[in-house]
Amino acid sequence: MNKLLEERQDRKFEKTWLAGDSAWAVFDGDEHIQKDLNKWKQVIQMAKKENIQLAVTNPSIEFWYLIHFQDHFANISSSQAERGLKQHIPNYDKSICYYPDRLKPKTEEAIARANNLERNAKQNELPEYANPCCKGISQLVQMLLNLGDR
Repeated sequence: MNKLLEERQDRKFEKTWLAGDSAWAVFDGDEHIQKDLNKWKQVIQMAKKENIQLAVTNPSIEFWYLIHFQDHFANISSSQAERGLKQHIPNYDKSICYYPDRLKPKTEEAIARANNLERNAKQNELPEYANPCCKGISQLVQMLLNLGDR
């Protein structure tokens, strides 16, 4: 988060930060929420205070990929998400980019599913970024897709 704040400050100083620009931090829940919940809460507060948008996949990015193919509403571990994803992408390898070929055609479905998860979490009064979630990721992806339309 500190590196992001420094980069944004540098861009503002260099006058390359434009009106309407936004800063995003992307996190996997399993790497942050589960390791140190208090530190995670501090990061959320810092992001809000500093106007940093958060995109969180909980438990992991594999969950975001998985909901390109199917709904999933129950708590899930990273390994379960990866196993589920391998049903759709049998040779899944974290180091390979699956956009645009495998995932892009299903991105609108994933965005809708992520938005449903956010609504469900809110209705059930679950903690912010509860497992499972892709909170913020659908907004970030939609924004990036819109940039491609320019």
